[in-house]
Amino acid sequence: MIHIVADSEERKRRVMQAVHELATKLWLEVSPRILKDSNNTIVRLAPLPLVAKVGTSNFRDASLEALDRELEVARHLASKHAPIVFPSRDVSAGPHRAASLTVTL
Repeated sequence: MIHIVADSEERKRRVMQAVHELATKLWLEVSPRILKDSNNTIVRLAPLPLVAKVGTSNFRDASLEALDRELEVARHLASKHAPIVFPSRDVSAGPHRAASLTVTL
């Protein structure tokens, strides 16, 4: 049981490192807060109306081309008013690489 907690804490530490690294690169001043930590980790980038999806599972190893396609599908669905989170329009939605993880916004 303790080993699982350590893995979870290490994953969260790496996620926050990636989010801070990307925010610095994009000149964003944010206070990140983890919203969901499961297959991938979802982080709210307050005070901006922005969330980050950080690859902490198979998504982590996905090719950037596959993630570009995922973002295009999300944009298309959002344009049809599907109930999804629209990829960022204010800053590049990505996919980005930060702290050896893949991040989309």
